[in-house]
Amino acid sequence: MNKFFLTVLALFFTLIANSQNIYQLDRDAGYRDLKLGATVSSLFGKIEYVEPTSSGGYKYTVTDNSYLSIFGVKMDEVFVFAYDGNVTGIYGVKRSLPGATLDSSFHERIQKGLTQKYGKPMYDMTNEHSNPPKIGVAWRTSNKEANVCTMYFKDKDILVLTVFWGMF
Repeated sequence: MNKFFLTVLALFFTLIANSQNIYQLDRDAGYRDLKLGATVSSLFGKIEYVEPTSSGGYKYTVTDNSYLSIFGVKMDEVFVFAYDGNVTGIYGVKRSLPGATLDSSFHERIQKGLTQKYGKPMYDMTNEHSNPPKIGVAWRTSNKEANVCTMYFKDKDILVLTVFWGMF
């Protein structure tokens, strides 16, 4: 009887520890200390101002190379968007060379990392008829989103992988 009870208890705690849900996105949107809602001043030394945005905010590029890896995928660029001194978006980009392909495991690794963090994706963003055609998934709460998307730009013959966290 004690063995059965301990086994059930261990299974219960394992399930609780491994279960992630979308509400984690509200508490922990981003990676490392690049988080939605963080103050821009807390990121000095890691980001550099680029330009104002059309919405009245500011765009920064991540200059600390250790922040270019997201779920083990080395991105070409990571941008931080801010409004009123707070981070409102994080955008990672990885591009293929013209005519080349991107390793599909890049998309899979980021999607797996986001799934482990936030649970099963809520939305399928795949649309092969859009311009550009894309495959991807997203997680959303009432005011935050995370997504991973791969798009094909036919005119430039490149594939672009993006990962995004944002507030709306």
